[in-house]
Amino acid sequence: MEYPEFIFEDEQFLDYTFSLENPTSINNRYVHRIGFEENTKGNAWYNGTLYIDAATLTLLKADYNLNIENRKLASRMFVVKKPGSVKVYPEKIEYHVDYFEKDGKWYYGHSNAKLEFVVNWKKKLFNSRFTLTNEMMVTKREELENKDLKKANYIKPSIVMADDVSGFKDENFWGASNIIEPEKSIQNAIEKIKANLDQ
Repeated sequence: MEYPEFIFEDEQFLDYTFSLENPTSINNRYVHRIGFEENTKGNAWYNGTLYIDAATLTLLKADYNLNIENRKLASRMFVVKKPGSVKVYPEKIEYHVDYFEKDGKWYYGHSNAKLEFVVNWKKKLFNSRFTLTNEMMVTKREELENKDLKKANYIKPSIVMADDVSGFKDENFWGASNIIEPEKSIQNAIEKIKANLDQ
């Protein structure tokens, strides 16, 4: 919501086809489902579904994917630096974002992303496949008195994938904080944390 240019810039609306899909209900609210798809498949743009509250016309959640038909273009969006002997292509890029209402305003609440990459090395018979899953949930929020954020507070790009698992060999690294089971959602982890805090 804060950065609409990441999906829709004003001049790009004509490059998308929007369609009204079957409505649904979320938390007893009547919700419009708006599908969107890029007209030019060769571009690395997004397609998916927006869930809009019928009463307030507020975006409740969004499910969308990156079009990766143009593999080279899609790869440039994620790969900043790599050895010359390797080719990295995204195989699947999926996003899900939820918003919640508080005191009449809507805020970011939860999101997850699933990214799958194929890595082809020269002189190697088989390629490697990597899956990156990221999930984040807001558990507490507060208003900033100074709204002029310094550049140092911005998220900076960094390496998010490397063909090296040495940092994961220490079984005791996470200790008691290792509570998110692989097949469980982050909501379950939050409930466990709340239960421990109440005791």
